[in-house]
Amino acid sequence: MLAFVDKNGSVKVKKPLQKSYWYSLEGHSKPITSCSTNDNGELLSCSLDGSVSIWKIPENEPTTKFSHTFAVNGLIFSTSSNLALSADLHGSVILWKINASEKLPLIYAVKKTYVEGSIQGLSWLKENQFVCAVSQHVNSEDKYMLDVLSFKTVTMDEQMLYEIRVEMTHNFQDEISCVDACLNSNTIAVGLKSGECTVISPDCKRNLKVYADWIIGAKILNDILCVSLLDGGVKCFSVAEILKSKKTASANPMKIYQPAKSNGCVPYPSCLFCDTNGKIYCGDTLGWLHIYSEDSSPYVKKIHSDSITGICVLGSNIFTSSLDRTIKGWSSETLEQVCQFHSSVPISCLAKSAFCDISSDSDFLMFGATSGAVHLLKFKLALEKSDT
Repeated sequence: MLAFVDKNGSVKVKKPLQKSYWYSLEGHSKPITSCSTNDNGELLSCSLDGSVSIWKIPENEPTTKFSHTFAVNGLIFSTSSNLALSADLHGSVILWKINASEKLPLIYAVKKTYVEGSIQGLSWLKENQFVCAVSQHVNSEDKYMLDVLSFKTVTMDEQMLYEIRVEMTHNFQDEISCVDACLNSNTIAVGLKSGECTVISPDCKRNLKVYADWIIGAKILNDILCVSLLDGGVKCFSVAEILKSKKTASANPMKIYQPAKSNGCVPYPSCLFCDTNGKIYCGDTLGWLHIYSEDSSPYVKKIHSDSITGICVLGSNIFTSSLDRTIKGWSSETLEQVCQFHSSVPISCLAKSAFCDISSDSDFLMFGATSGAVHLLKFKLALEKSDT
């Protein structure tokens, strides 16, 4: 066994004769100055952050499965089953089965690849069906499309296998920048780099001119469509009003939020999230988190040292990921930090699970990295001490 460290504060453990054995032990926030092992399978590391850590080195192979060869730019959990989807910048979509009770909780199920393509967004549409925004170079032409895909299981040689197939394709003249779908209404919102947003329902399709430049993010929550813009602003529209209009909609925004300037400049938005309480969270490329709500004034806080790549709300906590290689947990009431995970590589996207491990009262986060790795994090919040 070989143990070594890197300048990012992680300890690498590998067996040179066993290629699949590779661990990255995270926990230090500053460079490690030294490490050593003993005969009990333990490792000691000390860091410039002032801490000394003792690690128990696992005997089995690691549980992370590297099946993307390029940066992961999309992750979604199924809302009704233990399944997840991931996508990368070079056109691959992977379906994962999640079994929290197994030593290998993240199990590869099936992959679909768009040759010479790039995935621009993923979203669940309904059970066993999802939408995928694709840019693809075919016959010397660039094609932009939104595929509605489904997956099903087939049994072969007493093994259950998955297959993915395209149910429907919506073609676009302009490149797609983002996509989101509402499970309750089966309505899809597609943001375009032309500044238009296309809303697709089971009955009709409407185009809405939102902005003069790129739409960065789009989220549908009940009847509200929220879009984040290149200038850092967020506009909210009524989906019902858009669908009631003619083919080219002219609905006025219900609400417009503008970000506070940082050091005299408007930051570039990098991710968007809407929770069920009506709050809108927008992360930017400078590491600032912007929170908008009808009940209070806009709030902004510097939470990362690099671009924020993912935001999700789980219970009473907000989780954020960043290219600064960290995932941080925050109290949704005070926005005080409650936990942190440090990765050895930049984190490119983040998703929350819709289920928990009842046996250990734990929840799950899934994140993708620029290296192409997909990781499943199992965690639970520490209980506060009680006087009883």
